[in-house]
Amino acid sequence: MRRPPLPNYGEQRQVIMSEAHKYARIRTGSFSKVVSKNGAWQARGWEFCREYFLDISQGVRRMLFYHRKDKGYAIAAFINQVERKIGIYPRTILGPTQRKTMTWLRVSPWWTASAMRRSLFTALLRCGVNYSWQRDNFNHALDSILYTKSTNYAVRRFLRGYTKYTGRHRGWYSQFNFGGNAYLNHKPSPDEVKKLLIKPKT
Repeated sequence: MRRPPLPNYGEQRQVIMSEAHKYARIRTGSFSKVVSKNGAWQARGWEFCREYFLDISQGVRRMLFYHRKDKGYAIAAFINQVERKIGIYPRTILGPTQRKTMTWLRVSPWWTASAMRRSLFTALLRCGVNYSWQRDNFNHALDSILYTKSTNYAVRRFLRGYTKYTGRHRGWYSQFNFGGNAYLNHKPSPDEVKKLLIKPKT
């Protein structure tokens, strides 16, 4: 089955690894910021922990995502559906690299406007690995990782356009699974989620 064109899937881009990371073992699901070098993108260092990447990715516009082989198109198709549901503009652009386990991204500034959005975005990238464009199993992919399955009420409210976060915490999972405090482990009720995620003013 021939895959259809996607509005958010770009051309192949050359990626190079720094000498320090050339032979490092990269965990599937890792993220890297990039720098330009001789017309190519160079990975600055791979981070698997979403919370640590959240700390270093403020204002990120270009990044790389390391995933299972040949999953780049599926991830782009999944993110395309996410951004279409929310009405995000400009869109995030993804594309292949010469490595079948690595996808480049030009991240929409909409995601980088707040830490909470960036936190959810990295979780959604991991969900996209489990998306099948042939079966269009969007809901299955959306619940396919712990971060989104455990916070599915908040995720679905967010995708319905309730994208303004009114709380104080930065991480999606810590807020909507632990109530912002892993020691107290207070999972927010639906009513509490409704207060934390509201419609932005237009």
